[in-house]
Order: sequence, then C-alpha cells, then structure tokens
Amino acid sequence: MPGFDVLATAMNGANAQFIAQLYAKWISAPDSVDPDFASLFSALNDEAKSVLTDAIGASWAPRPLEFESEATPAAKPAKPPTADTRAATLDSIRALMLIRVYRVRGHLEAQLDPLGLKSPRYYSELDPKTYGFGDEDMDRPIFIDGVLGFETATMREILATVRASYCGPIGVEFMHIQDPAQKSWIQRRIEGAPWAKAFNKDEKAKILSQLTEADSFETFCQRRYVGTKRFGLEGGESTIPALHGIIETAANHGVKEIAIGMPHRGRLNTLVNIVQKPLTALFSEFGGESAKPNDVQGSGDVKYHLGTSTDITINGNQVHLSLQPNPSHLEAVDPVVVGKIRARLDMVGDKSRKSAMAIVMHGDAAFAGQGLVYETLAMSQLIGYRTGGSIHLVVNNQIGFTTVPAHAFSGLYCTDVAKAVQSPILHVNGDDPEAVVFAAHLATEFRMEFAVDVVIDLVCYRRHGHNENDEPAFTQPVMYKAIKALPTTQALYAKRLIAEGSVTEAQVKDITDT
Repeated sequence: MPGFDVLATAMNGANAQFIAQLYAKWISAPDSVDPDFASLFSALNDEAKSVLTDAIGASWAPRPLEFESEATPAAKPAKPPTADTRAATLDSIRALMLIRVYRVRGHLEAQLDPLGLKSPRYYSELDPKTYGFGDEDMDRPIFIDGVLGFETATMREILATVRASYCGPIGVEFMHIQDPAQKSWIQRRIEGAPWAKAFNKDEKAKILSQLTEADSFETFCQRRYVGTKRFGLEGGESTIPALHGIIETAANHGVKEIAIGMPHRGRLNTLVNIVQKPLTALFSEFGGESAKPNDVQGSGDVKYHLGTSTDITINGNQVHLSLQPNPSHLEAVDPVVVGKIRARLDMVGDKSRKSAMAIVMHGDAAFAGQGLVYETLAMSQLIGYRTGGSIHLVVNNQIGFTTVPAHAFSGLYCTDVAKAVQSPILHVNGDDPEAVVFAAHLATEFRMEFAVDVVIDLVCYRRHGHNENDEPAFTQPVMYKAIKALPTTQALYAKRLIAEGSVTEAQVKDITDT
C-alpha cells in the first residue's frame, strides 16, 4: 500500500497544490477525477492520506485559487487526457516515488558485510513491482525531469542507478535530516556511485600501501609477541586508510590541529601508522620497559592505553596530531577529546570552528551501549560546547566481546543513536578500501561544510578473539569459520588491483617488501 514516502516526491513543488485539489475532489465525488488517480488515492495508507488532508487545509481556511480559474467564463472544458497521457503521467509519478524510497531505505539492501553472513533481506518498498512495473515495463522510456541526471530513463536504467548509489558497498542514512541543504549535498555526492571511479592508479597504489602498513604491523606483532594482549586491528585494517583520508581532507580544508580519541582496538596500529610513534619505543614497551619519562612518578600504564602527538605536513599544510590516552573504560575519552578541541578553538578565537577537529573512534557495541556516546552527541550543537562537528569512526567488527548485535541493542544499526542529533551516517563495507576512503573524504567535507557531527560505520570483523588469548570459535563457530576462510583485506585489494590493471604483481611485491 503506497504511503508517505512514495507520495512525497509527487507532492514537491507545483505538484503539491494540484494533487491536493484532486484529492479534495475525489473525497467529495470519487467519480469526478481520472480513474487512475482515483485508484492511486484509494490505495494510500492513513499516513499518506493525512499528508494530503493537511495540504488541503482546514475547512474554515481561505481556499487557494483553483488551477481552473472561476473568473474565466468562456473557458471550454479541458479535454480529458488520453490513455497514453495518463499512462505516461502515472509512470513518472510512480518512478519518482520509487527513487525517493531508495534514497530513504536503499541502505537496507546495501552490501555491507565482508563475511557475507548477513545477506540483505527482501524489502517490497524497493521492488518496482510494488509500483506497477513488471518485467515487460523495464525498457519503456519514463520522463523523470532531470532526477538522477536523466530527463528520460527506462526503469532498468533507474534501477541500475539507484541500486549502485544506495545498495552497493556504501549505505547512506541521511533522509532523517531536516535541513534540505544537507540532504541535497549528500544526494548530489552519492548518486551515480562516484566511488567506483574516484581514484586514479597512483591513489589506488597509495591506499594499497596504507593497507599493507596496517597488515604488516599486525602480522609482525602476532608472530613476534605470541599471546601478548594488543587488541589488534586484523579484520579492520581499512581503518588506517580511512584515518589517512580524514586527516588529509581536513588538512586540505585548513584544519591545523586534529585530536583523536579511541578505545584499545587498533590503538597500537594507529599510534605507529597515523601518529608516527617510533617503532623502537613501542617495541620496547612490548619488552617490559616503561614508556614514561624518568622524571614522572607512577607505575605507568599498559601500552594500549597510551597516547602521543606529532606534527605532520600534508600537501604543504602542517597539522598537529594527538592521540589521547584512554583507560579501559570504553567511551570515557569522548568528552575529553571534544573538550580539548573546544579549548583549542577558544584559545585561538576561532568562531568558525574550522581550525581544529576531533576524530572520535568507537567499537560497535560501545557506540550502541555506552551512555557517554549520546551525552557527548547531545552537547555537540550547544552554545559553549560546539566544536564545528566531530568525525565518528565506528570500527564495527559485528560483535561485542562474545555478544552478537541482535543481543546487544534494539535498533537496526549500532549507530542509530546518532540520528538523535541528525547526523548523516555512512555505512561502508570494510573490505572495499576505495569505498572506505571515499566515505572518509565525504564525511570530512560534510563536516567542514555544515559544522555538524558525521558518523562512518566501518563494517568489518575481528580476526582473533576479544584479545589475542581468547578462542572466539567456542562462542561464534559459524562466524569464525567464515573469517578463517577469508583472505585479508590487503590480499583481496591487491588481487583486485592486479586484475583491473591498476598495479602489477611486481609493484605489489615492492609495496609489501618496503
């Protein structure tokens, strides 16, 4: 039964008053309107009918001028539309309804799980048959007035475009946002699936190199320090290219300082490959030496709680990077890192909130389960606390210790809480590094444009247990059977680039060896 989502597109602009008047006539005399419109109105659900009723207005309100002006006495009655005209009009309305539904709900059928354990289920709202388009209608031209970049398109072309845009390796939730400019901005940058052709050969080789650095670090630690707790990033190595993408985009937009807050998962990899902590210092901590300076009293802390800072230069732009220390209390660092950025902005008098930015990293279970997440989000637009928006990167390994998402939170996604502050949410398949980096660029550009929090939900997996001493197959045998059979993200991406001719096997070997 068609509802509000499928009606909304047809109610845009000048169509709204016309359709509302038709609906009013249909209520008074169902036989007075075209049979096809009568059929459409009778099939609407209660929510859609209430929208049309609101558009008509209260019974006592002044009525707008009818399209057929009563002040034209000599006007001849308009000829009823031909069958072809009616069919073409209904095709257009129904096609626009379908396009809008993909913008709202296309993420439900996005290909997000690198393990392939969660195949998207069927949603009738995304099926053209729900709107009256059968197999025989797939190649009939339909007028859609520039939507999706087409004046006229077949249903086959429309479906190919919306499914590539909204049901591929990136699933976007943005239609809950109230600001039309923000929705339009995302829509323009998502439709057409630009991530598929966003990177040239050099950029792809750069992404592969970043993945290789992340993979090589974890592989070395696993072999050299067997059984040592380090909360490795294996399965989520695309986090490192994502962080590079966020930082580079921010630097190109004038950000001078970036503070990172994150939990234990992947911290050592981030310290080395993002914040440039010397490997000698890190490995000395593996050997039991203290990381604290000699003049600091105290017992020290475990290596996956520690932070550091550095200055880097990107495309001629200098950026100060800092990774905040963090206890084992998940999400405790969130208000600390955001508060640090607010303090920096106040110190330099930056009212535009563009010179400093926070990257706040999370695990999927903690993002859904810890109250500090919402508390920090809730302050993000308050006077005295706003920072121009933070980038939230959720490393979603689809499990919290031993708890699967269905037993951990009640929503559809672990990121649902971010909708409370109208943040756009980019769900992305962690085994598609180009889609991940594209999402990182997009999220950062959106933050710089609109000064609001943005969420990237990087859907990946955890190759080992909660820590390296756990055996996860005891509690998740099906998941870990799939993980054991799956090559690393780096291996999959290298194979993909070789197959498409972007790099050679010799280049891959050079990248791996260096």
